[in-house]
Amino acid sequence: MKKWLSLFFCLFLSFQSVHAQADESTAHGPIGMDPAKLQTVARNIFNMSQVMTEKFLVADAIGLSFYIMRYMAEIGEYTLVNKDITALIGAFEKITKKEVSPETKDFLVQVQSVDFGIRRGKFYARVNAFNASEGAVIPIHKLSTDPDSSVEEIVEVRVKDKAELFFSEIEGADALDELKTFVIKKVHFIWPTAILASALNQVHPDLKKVIGTYVSSAKRPAPPLNIEMEGVSVLVKTSTILKDINFEFDRSVFMPGIVIGDNQPVPSLMMSGKSGLLKLKVSVDQ
Repeated sequence: MKKWLSLFFCLFLSFQSVHAQADESTAHGPIGMDPAKLQTVARNIFNMSQVMTEKFLVADAIGLSFYIMRYMAEIGEYTLVNKDITALIGAFEKITKKEVSPETKDFLVQVQSVDFGIRRGKFYARVNAFNASEGAVIPIHKLSTDPDSSVEEIVEVRVKDKAELFFSEIEGADALDELKTFVIKKVHFIWPTAILASALNQVHPDLKKVIGTYVSSAKRPAPPLNIEMEGVSVLVKTSTILKDINFEFDRSVFMPGIVIGDNQPVPSLMMSGKSGLLKLKVSVDQ
């Protein structure tokens, strides 16, 4: 856990002065975190890193990244540029002794900077891309292996320039009940084919089975995290008359440490999106 404290301490040191250059990280106000809170942050990140699974590593890694961004936003109002993001990723790899995925690195080279702080009363991050018109693109090209699915291929994920993420912990009985409903409840729409309905409700069955136990348990490495998203989309090819569908993600939830039965892993990240009248719910299984 001391290594995580060192990582955040190094981040504070990088803002000892306010830089005016466009290629330097810039503080826009006081930067820091009280020692007690810093201990909590380090403990939570350490605990989450210990429950990452090989089976659902992508979901766990993205979820942990969301949580780290949430904590970075709590430090203060500042802009972190690409070279400092890269340095932090390198430190993260040394601490966890795991390399981030090639897809993550390909994404990060397209990010010019990230703004952190508080907006709308929530911790916030805004992604600024080098290419303002295209944003940052993550090629997926994942072909469907289900012959009955109307989804033929997941083409790409795109993070628009100035895309925004808003973070808030899911705590309290009402919020946890809403999380349970979000996971279990299917999206509904007027459509004549059950095949498409199935394709738009892609939540892992084990996640639905165990979510009730998870929200009632006090043994979680950190609170579940809600992420409101603006400017993040996924492009899919379908066999329907709609051809290509671009879903705009509007929400993601990260459930650290969720397991079923004898500590068998379950996808810890779930997302929802929409395209016109169509809605999508999907757990990140791979």
